[in-house]
Amino acid sequence: MGEIYGIKGLKRHYDREDIAKSYEKLRFTSLPGEIEHFIGIKLINKIIQKEKPNLLLEIATGPGRLTKDIKLYDKGIGIDSSAKMLKLARRNVNNPNWRFIKSDIIRMPFKNNSFDMAVSFKLLLHFNLNERKKAYKEVKRVLKKNSLFIFDIGNKNYK
Repeated sequence: MGEIYGIKGLKRHYDREDIAKSYEKLRFTSLPGEIEHFIGIKLINKIIQKEKPNLLLEIATGPGRLTKDIKLYDKGIGIDSSAKMLKLARRNVNNPNWRFIKSDIIRMPFKNNSFDMAVSFKLLLHFNLNERKKAYKEVKRVLKKNSLFIFDIGNKNYK
């Protein structure tokens, strides 16, 4: 499988049943994948413990890989553009304080200043510069003033 670039490409790719079902196994059962997950979740939970966000947004929740290990302070909303991934997240996350909604990072169905914190891993690296700017603008819109957006970006030379 080659690299996937752009919002449209991501939506097509992750809405496939076979991709959704194999996502965690392919990416996070190897030792490097397990280490990456452990470090990411430890960082997120440490920040949550310090900041105590009442409402956390996870963008591109996928099958709930991070979601199931996030120690919410209060409530969380996970969004993903793939209905197949959200179905898996609802099954994998055993915490009634999480709610899942089909949406993408560019057009989120939330009011301005809704969230105390946002988290997104393994998403923005697929975007070109213009898409990232739109995503950052939308995240800024839904976050309260002085809130945190925790994300990774390992983008190669995609422009």
